[in-house]
Amino acid sequence: MGKISINAVFAANLRRRMDAAGLSQVSLGKRAGVAQRSVGNYLNPKEREAGAKGKEPSAKLTEMAMIADALGVEPWEMLIPEASERDASVEKFVLELSALFRGMPSKAQEALLEQARILHKATRSEELQ
Repeated sequence: MGKISINAVFAANLRRRMDAAGLSQVSLGKRAGVAQRSVGNYLNPKEREAGAKGKEPSAKLTEMAMIADALGVEPWEMLIPEASERDASVEKFVLELSALFRGMPSKAQEALLEQARILHKATRSEELQ
């Protein structure tokens, strides 16, 4: 298996999350406080020219963090390669749950987590029988 470019991973995650949120380059740029041109560059890393020393251009960490925040995810989540179709369908639910969870007060988050643990334990017990 060949090495995957971190720029390609960021671009794929950026495109997928923008599509899921219904955001254009312009609207994401405004929301994130990043130039639309930067968003476009990050979406199309192969179209950017290497530097004088042949180094592949990459996203600025501060802009990547601003974009991730605008999309409601942690910056490191933008650097994880997509795995399988099954994982991608699970990720869709994770993204929605994550966005809902982040919008809740901390006490509601704690209560929801406790309920999820109880449900998980109950379903695991049923699987083992």
